[in-house]
Amino acid sequence: MLVDTFSFRQVPAFALTTIRKFADNVCEMKRMAARDFEDILQCIIPCFEGLLPDAHNNAIMTLLYICAYWHALAKMRMHTDTSLGLLDDTTATLGYELRHFAWVTCPSFQTRETQSEYDARKRVEARRTTQPAGTGQLSTQSMPVLAGGRRPRQFNLRTIKLHFLGYYPKSIRESGTTDSYTTQTVRSQPMWLDYRNRSLHYCQGEHEHRRVKAQWERTNGVRAGSQVVNIDARESRMHEMAHELLGIGLDIPGIASHLSDVSAPERIPPEHHHHIGNTEKNFVNLRDWQTQHSDDPIVEVRVC
Repeated sequence: MLVDTFSFRQVPAFALTTIRKFADNVCEMKRMAARDFEDILQCIIPCFEGLLPDAHNNAIMTLLYICAYWHALAKMRMHTDTSLGLLDDTTATLGYELRHFAWVTCPSFQTRETQSEYDARKRVEARRTTQPAGTGQLSTQSMPVLAGGRRPRQFNLRTIKLHFLGYYPKSIRESGTTDSYTTQTVRSQPMWLDYRNRSLHYCQGEHEHRRVKAQWERTNGVRAGSQVVNIDARESRMHEMAHELLGIGLDIPGIASHLSDVSAPERIPPEHHHHIGNTEKNFVNLRDWQTQHSDDPIVEVRVC
């Protein structure tokens, strides 16, 4: 708690959104976004420096530096064979440092769940005690409890997020840099535009639940499921109609206006190493693009 209440609060904000002001207690932060984790990683080294004995302090400083270094490499918007090789080596080093932290550093300290985790667990246990016996609830008394009622917690290496870190270099080689795609696409917005057939393609993503919730609020609550299906069908048909009208030169405000200024992608001279477009509205599906140019001997694309 000492490092939370003093060190992080002393870190000044930088620009408007680059480094935001930290909360009073970083460990108790809830609903953290990616920018929150990034800010903590960028500012954590001076906050933790000298906090632990020298043997463990050096190991933790090395781990934090490797984490920040790996994060900077993974976020690069342009990669070369050299930088990807460096990312490969850094990923291996990161794995070694994480295992050293879990197997050597963590057992040297007695760590336990935070106060908010303890309070949440006690609320769940209180609700379970009010349920009748034989409901199939698991017992919560099998784990040891430290003084104050908080259970011990250890760093867990067996998580899917740590497992997927090793796939980043391969993914960048096959699909491009990490700023080129996202998993937060909402289906109501076009994912890409097929220039040959002038057709829209949609894709569901992490934010799809927001669209369904918005449709649910438009119902009267009576057989809401069927009403949501009807709303979705009408929206899909309206998008198709808007695209058909767009094809004959008309524009529907609020539906197809974001496609009115989409034009065919400008041609890039082959001698240019790279090109940054003037707009982000010219979406191209790489799989369809590869199929359309499969007979071109000059083009060699690897898409997985």
